[in-house]
Amino acid sequence: MNRQRFLELLEHLKSEADDPIQLRHQGEGYSWQRKILRLLLEVFGEDDPLVARMLSLNFEVNSSYDQDHERAFVRWVKDVRSVINDAIYYAKLGNSALSDLASPIVKPGWCDPDLWEHVESAVTAERWMEVASRVEIYVEDRVRRWCGNPKDIKGNVLVGKALYAKVFADDAPYRLGRQQSEWEGWRSLSVGFALALGNVDRHNIQSRDDAERYAFGVLGTGSLLLTQLKYEHGNKLRRRRPNLAIDGGWRYLLDQE
Repeated sequence: MNRQRFLELLEHLKSEADDPIQLRHQGEGYSWQRKILRLLLEVFGEDDPLVARMLSLNFEVNSSYDQDHERAFVRWVKDVRSVINDAIYYAKLGNSALSDLASPIVKPGWCDPDLWEHVESAVTAERWMEVASRVEIYVEDRVRRWCGNPKDIKGNVLVGKALYAKVFADDAPYRLGRQQSEWEGWRSLSVGFALALGNVDRHNIQSRDDAERYAFGVLGTGSLLLTQLKYEHGNKLRRRRPNLAIDGGWRYLLDQE
């Protein structure tokens, strides 16, 4: 798909939910989500974290029009639109699915293999700031999915600092390390990863002379977090990781026409 056309479609879909209440009253919520999902699948493929995030944003529609349900729907629309914003960001940086870029298969042993597969095309093309943003989005997505998609007290999806603080809390089942000082250390590393890197690279395109060195530093930090998480909780994580082909996943959602 042409990059410009992809961006136009994303902006159009985003604008369809400028008024979430009207979208809800028209009963178009599921249809809107399906259109977004189809587009993301076409460009990024079913294993992309953006597709996984879209699938995780389920909303149970009922005939009730009470204020609590309406507020929940508005929050859901906001979360879906954040996925669209990230897709727009990816496209503007230059995603390989939207170009003729060919990427050789290289899987260095020093990096988490799944993470490397996700960023390989950007590394090969030397799109260093895209590498950084991809790493941060991928790591946060995997931590969220593997650790049970924790929510806050209002049922909202946790992101960034709040997600890592919850998942790696001292009393959490997925804490990292063997004693309190190590628990705190891993938690601080993950929160710092979100605050110092994620808030910058996911919302801004930096221009710096040391972009390559910076990108590999981000890649190394992200790989370290995923490697330790797999090392300490591998069996639990694998049980929680969804298999889209077996569980129905996007195929089921798209069938609900």
